Amino acid sequence: LLGLAAAVVALLISWNVVQAILEMEAARGADLNGASVRGAWFVLLAAQIVGYAAVLLLSAGLPSPSAASIITEQYHTNTDLGAKMIFLTTLFCLVTIPLLMGVGLG
Repeated sequence: LLGLAAAVVALLISWNVVQAILEMEAARGADLNGASVRGAWFVLLAAQIVGYAAVLLLSAGLPSPSAASIITEQYHTNTDLGAKMIFLTTLFCLVTIPLLMGVGLG
């Protein structure tokens, strides 16, 4: 969450720089290549969005955390079921991760 907040702040700061370049171009009549800088900013924005989407997509295919088994043991509940679920989700992630990556890259 902190990384996302840092990315948003960085994008806002860089957008303000782009706006300042465009304003300087308009005020002074100089060509500072503001249109290219603005286009590069949109590429950066798209790359940030795609990067976070890829992380979320990959996270969706990961197995359940092993803490589930620890919690079932701590509260003296069905530890066998907890262990089986961890095993099955780990086994299924061998299929789900390549599928999700194929969907994300395809």
